[in-house]
Amino acid sequence: MKENQSNTPAPSHHGNGITGTVDQPPAPASERRHDLDALRAFAMLLGIALHITLSLAGIQWVVWDTVSSKFLLLLMLSIHGFRMQLFFIISGYFTAMLVARRGTLPMLRNRAMRILVPCLLGLATVVPLNNWVSRMTPVWNPTHPGEPLQDAISRDDTIRMRQLLENGTDIEAPDSRLKIRPLGWAILCNNDTAVRLLLEKGADPMATAGNQANALCIAAFAGRPDILKLLVANGGDPLASNANGVTPWITTFSNTYFTKGILRTIKNSEPGDSEMAAIEMGRGEVRAFLGERIAASSLSGATSGEAPPSSALAAPGAKAAAPPDWLINYTLALASDRYRLSVGGWTWHLFEDSTFVHLWFLWTLCWLVVLFSLIRAFNRRCFPAFANWIPPLGPSLAVAMALTLLPQFCMSVAVFPGAPPGSIGPDTSSAILPKPHVFAYYAVFFFFGTVCFRNNDESGRLGARWKICLPLACVVLFPAILLTLHNRVLNTPIQVAYTWLMSLSLMGLFRLVLNRQNKAIRYVSDSSYWLYLAHLPLVIAMQCWVSDWPLPAWVKFLLMLSISTALLLASYQLLVRDKPIDWLLNGRVRK
Repeated sequence: MKENQSNTPAPSHHGNGITGTVDQPPAPASERRHDLDALRAFAMLLGIALHITLSLAGIQWVVWDTVSSKFLLLLMLSIHGFRMQLFFIISGYFTAMLVARRGTLPMLRNRAMRILVPCLLGLATVVPLNNWVSRMTPVWNPTHPGEPLQDAISRDDTIRMRQLLENGTDIEAPDSRLKIRPLGWAILCNNDTAVRLLLEKGADPMATAGNQANALCIAAFAGRPDILKLLVANGGDPLASNANGVTPWITTFSNTYFTKGILRTIKNSEPGDSEMAAIEMGRGEVRAFLGERIAASSLSGATSGEAPPSSALAAPGAKAAAPPDWLINYTLALASDRYRLSVGGWTWHLFEDSTFVHLWFLWTLCWLVVLFSLIRAFNRRCFPAFANWIPPLGPSLAVAMALTLLPQFCMSVAVFPGAPPGSIGPDTSSAILPKPHVFAYYAVFFFFGTVCFRNNDESGRLGARWKICLPLACVVLFPAILLTLHNRVLNTPIQVAYTWLMSLSLMGLFRLVLNRQNKAIRYVSDSSYWLYLAHLPLVIAMQCWVSDWPLPAWVKFLLMLSISTALLLASYQLLVRDKPIDWLLNGRVRK
């Protein structure tokens, strides 16, 4: 439909919840940002595709498929490198628009209804459902592990283990999902008999598999100081780092979510609170043992005239440079037990928890909206002249890019076995309190969005050169990120440039092709909020369903994407559209 460009007022265009066009009085049609509305929906739907790739990308996730694809891993990383950042720019834009048209208090009421209430309702419904589905994945996939030796270890079948090894079974062959060798598998299963048998038969404590975790890292991760000492007695080096710069010491700080995910996949059951408490206690003993070895190594180095390692957490010789000490200390401080909160039998970690799961972005938006309101109120009260100042768009972009450098530098510090030497995009912060560097990172994008609105960029300067910037980001910067992951200093500015170029290029592209009324795009935009809120339990169940199928990874991806999208759209049409929940999410009930 051709957009009405006359000056007559258009019908009231209500908000679609999170970042779409807001509830507002009648306004000229030319003021409606159909392009940003569609771009917000695009970012939402990309999130569903991203989550589907996770089981097929060969990385830690709730479900581990028997096949993996490097292409899907690259697809996931490329999306993660800009999607949420773009989303927060749009969020800031429409928050500022709502304040300009209604004022601060009406904006707060609107954001409470469109963001806070859905977040809390999702916390009481979608999140428990998602957690239940995650716990059920081992039950729905009882054939794991499929490898005979790992299966015998899991069943504590010593006779079968001996038969397999005597018949020539590869003692170092990893399993098809976690890519963990039999020795590491025995450690995670708490099968001490299997550990000793494998060492007796020649298993290498220092051997790593596809995820780069050696047996010593796994023993430290599992909180097994006795097994760690046994591995050291059999030739293992507790101070050596793997190819990703990860040492046994640093694995003892693995967060609860990751630990439970690994144990759930290994044991086909949900680890209990007592088991997790025993692991944490064992990790403390591991750190005490490693601390003694680190001190002895440093003293020996000083005596021989050699310089000791610059960090107790990474030994020399790692292929990937270890993060600086201050960054490691900051990361470990966030994971400290001092931030663990227990109330009425429930335990949360204020920074390292999965409380909000995929709804974390709503919770972060709530914090940012409040911060925006407080800053605006402070400026209007104390600096009224400054409050009306409009920062120029070009310098604001330069400042925003500079401000994202430090938070990006703090991302992806390895705190678990097999962690890559770095990753693309921001960390996830789904606990009660956002991690400071993650919050600061998204705050830059959010507030840049508010500057975009205040500049009233009618000419479309922002993103106007997308034909140059989009290929530059995809063809030049993204490969450069992959090539420099081992060097945090060099990698950080490249990631920042990629993120901003992708975000602004897509804004320019969508402004060109979708800055007009379109019923089909509008339907997708209206449904996208619901689709994203509801998709994760369905996606995890489907990933478990297809995980053993002998199909290529890309076939599984397309199959899951098609079926999940169809089911979610059907649920929107039947359960949400024109229902009271439609008003809650999208600001209206249609007649």
